[in-house]
Amino acid sequence: MSQIDTSKPLITVVGASSKQGRSVAKSLLDSGRYRVRALTRRLDSQPAQALAKKGAEVVVAPLEFGRQAELTEALKGSAGAFLMTP
Repeated sequence: MSQIDTSKPLITVVGASSKQGRSVAKSLLDSGRYRVRALTRRLDSQPAQALAKKGAEVVVAPLEFGRQAELTEALKGSAGAFLMTP
């Protein structure tokens, strides 16, 4: 079992399977300065799997109304977050 390096700040990227979210998550991981929690709708998607291979913690978190508790839980422990809104 691998240890999680908690010395690096955790950044949560909402919509990490989208083009913009994927770019942000990859840049953060490539910098080596951050841990990344990638929020997505599906764990089995190609973008989610690619981020997991790069070292992201991939989490399913629905963004629908009425499911705020799940999003709140997914953001716990984060030093920052990246979210895009319409």
